[in-house]
Amino acid sequence: MLHGRLLNYLDEVARAGSIRKAAERLNVSPTAVNRQILQLEEMLDVQLFQRLPRGMKLTAAGEALLSHVRQTLRDYRALESRLEDMREMRGGEVRLVTMNGLASGLVAAAVRDFAARFARVRIECGVTFISGIIRAVIEGEADLGLGYNLPDDPQLAVLDRYDAPLGAVVAPDHPLARAEKLRPGDCAGYPLVLADETMVMHRTIRDALLRANLSFRPQFQSNSIDFMREIAAAGEAIAFLSAFDVAMDVAEGRLIHVPLLDPAMRPNVLMLVTRRARVQERPTLQFVETLRGYLAE
Repeated sequence: MLHGRLLNYLDEVARAGSIRKAAERLNVSPTAVNRQILQLEEMLDVQLFQRLPRGMKLTAAGEALLSHVRQTLRDYRALESRLEDMREMRGGEVRLVTMNGLASGLVAAAVRDFAARFARVRIECGVTFISGIIRAVIEGEADLGLGYNLPDDPQLAVLDRYDAPLGAVVAPDHPLARAEKLRPGDCAGYPLVLADETMVMHRTIRDALLRANLSFRPQFQSNSIDFMREIAAAGEAIAFLSAFDVAMDVAEGRLIHVPLLDPAMRPNVLMLVTRRARVQERPTLQFVETLRGYLAE
């Protein structure tokens, strides 16, 4: 990669049309500028300028290189500006509202990562259901909302959508742990831990089990994702959750997530939303980028 100072020399000579004028603008000696240009031409084995009696004129090769040089300088200056913004982020807050399984897993991991880099930014994370997420974001109580299957609302802007199909969640030593995919009927004969009626996925899994002619009598039922994860990790019980709900447990080797095969199962979509036309502060924008890194893995 060409040295930054050399890029500036080349750009300034092209703009000024002479080495002397470029040197004056750069506050260096004409000899230094000329030496750098000659060294660059020798290194590239091509003539970049025509030396004319009235100044310097770019050759075709010089014009091609200069186009690249100017784009490189623009990119570098943009990077410098972004880094300066990050260095100056010494305060502010991020307010997020989400669901319980996400808060204790992926969101907590993203928050720890973000806080390690921006220790002076205050982070507030609330946990609620779908209606609470919508209300908090629309009424300005939260900057961001993260949840499953959030309804369309003209007051909301969707920043990201992620497919989040439900799967069977089991302990690593479970008999079904090595399966690549499972049908609902494959879960027969094992204790089941399901979401209760207050959660959307309760009906999704109930209908899938009924389509497989399985009796709907779960041994465990809860509105706590943490509870479902722990019961699955402790024995032969099978929980039904999205990969996002157990991403950190899977990464740590505590749980296995096996996709469910059921064409009739309704889609499960994880959505990141904000209030439409809201101008986000720099800390919130940076947190969104951090969170996306975890959601995209």
